[in-house]
Amino acid sequence: MSAWHLARQAYLHTVAFALLALGGIGLGGYLQLGQPNLHTVVLLPDSALAVLLLGLCLLAALHDWRRLCLSATGLLLALCGYSLAHNFWAGGADQGTSLLSGFLRMRSPLALIVMLLALAILASLRGRLGKGFGRAVGLGVVAFGLIEQLAQRLPILETIRLSFKPEATSIASLFALTLGAAVLLLARRREEVEQPLDRPSLGAGALAVLLTCLAWYVLSLQNAESLGRQSEQLLAQARIIVERTLQERQALILRMTERWQAAGTPPSAQLWHQEAGSYLRDVSDLRLLSLLDETLQPYRLLARQPEERNRQEDFLADPRQRAWLEHVRQGGVADVSQAVPHQGEEAGVLIAVPVRLAGQPTWLLVADLHLTDMLAPLLNTRQDDFLLRIFEGERQVFGPPPDLTPDARAPLGELQARLPYGIEWRLASYPGDSRLRYATGYLPALVLFFGLVFSFFLMLSQRLARLAIERSARLQQANRELAASLQCQADLQALNQRIMQCSLDVLCSIDAEGRFSQVSPSCQAVFGYRPEEMIGRPYVDFVRPEDCEQAAAELQAIIDGHFNQTMRHCCRRQDGSSVYILWSAAWS
Repeated sequence: MSAWHLARQAYLHTVAFALLALGGIGLGGYLQLGQPNLHTVVLLPDSALAVLLLGLCLLAALHDWRRLCLSATGLLLALCGYSLAHNFWAGGADQGTSLLSGFLRMRSPLALIVMLLALAILASLRGRLGKGFGRAVGLGVVAFGLIEQLAQRLPILETIRLSFKPEATSIASLFALTLGAAVLLLARRREEVEQPLDRPSLGAGALAVLLTCLAWYVLSLQNAESLGRQSEQLLAQARIIVERTLQERQALILRMTERWQAAGTPPSAQLWHQEAGSYLRDVSDLRLLSLLDETLQPYRLLARQPEERNRQEDFLADPRQRAWLEHVRQGGVADVSQAVPHQGEEAGVLIAVPVRLAGQPTWLLVADLHLTDMLAPLLNTRQDDFLLRIFEGERQVFGPPPDLTPDARAPLGELQARLPYGIEWRLASYPGDSRLRYATGYLPALVLFFGLVFSFFLMLSQRLARLAIERSARLQQANRELAASLQCQADLQALNQRIMQCSLDVLCSIDAEGRFSQVSPSCQAVFGYRPEEMIGRPYVDFVRPEDCEQAAAELQAIIDGHFNQTMRHCCRRQDGSSVYILWSAAWS
């Protein structure tokens, strides 16, 4: 198996193990939460189940477990089909809850991508046409993953985001890229060439992937908990600011009324403009001061902007508000109104304080406080991190409308505030700038990415190391066998030399050209020549001329492979005498 095939197998197994680990950890984490919400759940339960089944489908395809792959694909298609249908029927994934988990469903783009990936994995086992479909889906998912990265910066791409939470989009786009590449590699896989990695390598890779996914989950959970703690601090500070501001403004208005009651007469126009003007100038959240007579008509009025006068007129024209003012006037006790909305502006609250002048009916001093200016010190420091909304009952009286903050689909935290004079508000914090939330998700995403890269190289290095050890063992065995063979050949050669040295018969070897290549020492007694004098010379040189033609023909017949057990020739000795030689010959 080549290094490229090993790398492909290691990559596909890393992706499969990561899907299995993320899905299992996500489901387990969801079940551990007592009161899950969008901001405390790291991975939606329906999404976690889909990821788990997709990992099982990929792993089954790698090991050619066709029945398991078909079953996992069927479950995935049913889950994704249900999510798409329910999302379409409900008008969005954030409308209603899943019938399976009782929580939010998968977003439609994610369900569609998972469905296509499952079909592509299954089709990669079905021949050339299926592999072509798998390659097309893989390229499309890789392209979608690249586009998904732009969704983090372009609000216009909000509808194709794979995740509800911005910080989870980084992980979703990362896995879109890796899964698209995995499907491409799976479509190019050939079973007759590639074999699964060995168990020790798979075990090491699976353990590394599991630890990486656990680290990602813990970091993501810590981010969610940190966001929750900051939200709690924001709400507590907002409640303290509202309570303190209302108490301070009430005390301010009471001091003004006490001075007029001590004088026994209403303030003159000059004194009113001087004193009320200083209050409006020094107190930023104070928008209007008015002195109402016993008929609740403005006797003195000073506003920061002309629009505030219209606000006062609208308030006095409302029968319910007039009834409240009359109740305060007759009761003689200062009170704070409910939040009063105004067209085009944030809501505000009114402080009404009775003014008792000698010999006259009770009048009222009314101050209009603007909630935005009241909370400005807090919002200026946390304006990008969080959004603050204030509800009076079910009516929102402060904060941006929901349609301006598409990422804020669920509150991070809520706090019931019981303010003076029986006012009850519900303060809720929501995620702020989504770009900051993308940034908070970078660290877990980087940990997951580099952890999976490490797992891939660990699995690959383990397999390469074991292959190197196996090849080294085979090479050592081959060396031992070669050494034994060489030793055997040396022994045989030594035995052959001893036979040739001790034999009284002439033993010799003749090459294909009929020349002596080896001759035993006994040749000197038979032919009168030493061995070195005969080696390299043709055999026929030692045959009598009258037998040369027959000797050459018989020798060539033996060389050509024709069986001829014996040859009888008259040979010539060195001293010129003749000797008849009976040869036993065989060609090899």
